[in-house]
Amino acid sequence: MKKRQALLFLIAFFFLISAVTSILYGIFARPFEKITIQVNGTISGGNTLGFNVATDALAFGHVPRHATGKRYLILTNGLSQPITVKIYDTGNISPYLTVNESIIRLPPQSEHNISILLTPTDSAAGYYEGFITAAYYRRFIS
Repeated sequence: MKKRQALLFLIAFFFLISAVTSILYGIFARPFEKITIQVNGTISGGNTLGFNVATDALAFGHVPRHATGKRYLILTNGLSQPITVKIYDTGNISPYLTVNESIIRLPPQSEHNISILLTPTDSAAGYYEGFITAAYYRRFIS
């Protein structure tokens, strides 16, 4: 009888641990918010340099090969708890983008600037686009 009780206890303990793990994963491991911004730029074959002041996208304008275009994003944490932000990019512009920080820890009620560089090397001239996503995660510890 004691073996049976011990087995039932172990099974119940396993289910309890599984439930707690699922709840914690749902709260902390998945982002609670994702912000996606369109990124675009034209890589020119000559020495043409242009700019774009649009606010609906992170636009680099015309950037000559072997030159660098630079834009900034401001990440904000308006919460009363610390968060982690992960930055990643997609699209055909992605091989030419460099983000100075891809994982940022933000204290409560704070802002942080990150820079994004477009550096076309031997790429073909043309229009390139993609997306930059900031995924916001809750943190266990400050």
